[in-house]
Amino acid sequence: MLEAPESTAWTRLADAGAVPLGKTVTAEFAYFAPGPTRNPHDPGRTPGGSSSGSAAAVAAGLCPLALGTQTVGSVVRPAAFCGVVGVKPSFGRVPTDGVVPVSTSVDHVGWFTQDVAGAELAAAVLCDDWDTLPESGFRPTLGVPAEAYLDQADEVGRRRFEAQLDALDQAGYEIVRTDVLDDVEAVNERHERLMAGEMALVHRERGGTPTTPTTTPRRHATS
Repeated sequence: MLEAPESTAWTRLADAGAVPLGKTVTAEFAYFAPGPTRNPHDPGRTPGGSSSGSAAAVAAGLCPLALGTQTVGSVVRPAAFCGVVGVKPSFGRVPTDGVVPVSTSVDHVGWFTQDVAGAELAAAVLCDDWDTLPESGFRPTLGVPAEAYLDQADEVGRRRFEAQLDALDQAGYEIVRTDVLDDVEAVNERHERLMAGEMALVHRERGGTPTTPTTTPRRHATS
């Protein structure tokens, strides 16, 4: 059996008093093939991938906090699908050592909680150089990608996304549209090639050869 060191992310949680309940289901190698997890709000619907088990466990009330990983959308997607808070920190804020990699250049350790207060508490434990600011009532400005990025969504998804922006605007948040991802198609292509290449190297070193998907992974259960 392959042995590996305990991840820094889990060690930090354990040192803070967290009690492990178990290992949740992920997509195979956190990459493509979905697992048996179902969405607790509707078992006939997907919980999202690939950190599906963690998001579903939090949504079902089995635990207040669960870890996940993201290389493409595997924290933010299942969090949205299961209706919980998902945090994908900036690259390098949470150490990834001890985590079986998909693509070391873009892998992240993230987490799921039942509310924002819980997400902030976890961030103070997991993130390097975390600074909790005093409550001031200040509402941050929210940057939203403009058309090129959002055009990837279907009509229903786009409509509901816009409804959420309207709700945030009504709540007093300033929404700023930005074209920072106007070249998203090129970004997607480079990201997928980088991820596939680095994953092939990881699995070659481990003695395996991953199956190359016939469709682009960002449309399915990816990490």
